[in-house]
Amino acid sequence: MGYMLLSDRLVESFLHAKKWLKPNGLMFPSSGDIHLAPFSDEQLYFEHYARATFWQQRSFYGVNLSALHSAAMDEFFRQPIVDTFDMPVLMAKSVKHCINFMEAKAEDLNRLHVLSPRLLWYSCNLTSAFKKCMSIIEIPFVFTLLQSAPTEPLTRWSQVRCLLQTPLFTKPGQTLSGTVLLVANNRQSYDIHISATVDQSGFTSGNVLDLKNPYFRLLPSHIEHDDISNRAHLI
Repeated sequence: MGYMLLSDRLVESFLHAKKWLKPNGLMFPSSGDIHLAPFSDEQLYFEHYARATFWQQRSFYGVNLSALHSAAMDEFFRQPIVDTFDMPVLMAKSVKHCINFMEAKAEDLNRLHVLSPRLLWYSCNLTSAFKKCMSIIEIPFVFTLLQSAPTEPLTRWSQVRCLLQTPLFTKPGQTLSGTVLLVANNRQSYDIHISATVDQSGFTSGNVLDLKNPYFRLLPSHIEHDDISNRAHLI
C-alpha cells in the first residue's frame, strides 16, 4: 500500500492476485479505509508559499526570473505533503471511504470518488482562513488494525495533506461540502482533484495535485531522531 493508500497503484497488483484465490479464500488485509478531513495550518501554508520566493528574483546573475513565479507556485501547490501533524489542526470530523478488496476490481480504481458532492463536513470547529484537505488510511487485518491516524504511534506510513492555493475562510458551525476525485494516470499514480465550498458564503476553491510527486516534509524532531538512530547503527 502506498501513501494515501493508492499511491504507486500497488493496490491494483493486490487485486490482480485474487485470480489465484481459492473459493471462499481470505485476503490479508481484506479492506482499506481513506479518511478525509479539512484542516488549518498557517505555518505549513506560508512555509509552502515561501518555497516559490526564489522565482521572484529580478536579477539572478542578470536574469529576471519573475516570469516563472506563477508557474513555480502552481507546481509547488500540486505537491501533496507527506508528514505528520497534531489533532488540533483538524477542523471537523473525517469522512471515510472504504475499499473492499474482496469485491473491488482493479478497473474500479481508475476513477475513484473518495468524496462525493453529496457529502459534507458538518460544523467546522474553528475559525480559519486556511482550509485544506488531509487523508489518513486504515488497513484492518483479522486481529490488527494498521493506521496512520495522528492519534496513533508513528509508523512507516504518514498522513498526506493537500493544500488549496486559494484558502477558504470559515466560521464555527459553518459547513463545507465538496468533491475529492482520484484519477489514475500513466505514471503509476493518481491525479487528485479537490473542490471545496463553504455552503453559507458560497466561496469555492480547488486544486489538482500530483500524488506521484509528493513533498516529504521532515520536522526537526524527526530529523533528530533519524540522526540518533544512524549514530546508534554506526556504533
